[in-house]
Amino acid sequence: MGGIICSADAFIYSNRALITELAARYRLPALYGIPGRAVDGGLIYYGPISSTRTARLPAASIGYSAAKSQQTCQSSKPNKLRMGINMKTAAALGLTVPRTLRASADEVIE
Repeated sequence: MGGIICSADAFIYSNRALITELAARYRLPALYGIPGRAVDGGLIYYGPISSTRTARLPAASIGYSAAKSQQTCQSSKPNKLRMGINMKTAAALGLTVPRTLRASADEVIE
């Protein structure tokens, strides 16, 4: 069995509904960097609390000197990551989610 990993970038975000639909149709477990995807049928999300804030980081550093840009990106790294698991999707895919993984999730979607 294969699977897909979708980062939290503009392409994935703009095609999120299609990607989630195709992953479900072809029974592919999908890990997303965008929290809402697990709620909408994806298997797992794992990423920063605020994906909008993180997505703007590269654009925020344009126009600064190289040293300032590096300092900006380092100080703007997310300090908290969140994970959510959609148990309904796991069941539909025939997957068993280990109890330890469920316990470490910030959100378990039944």
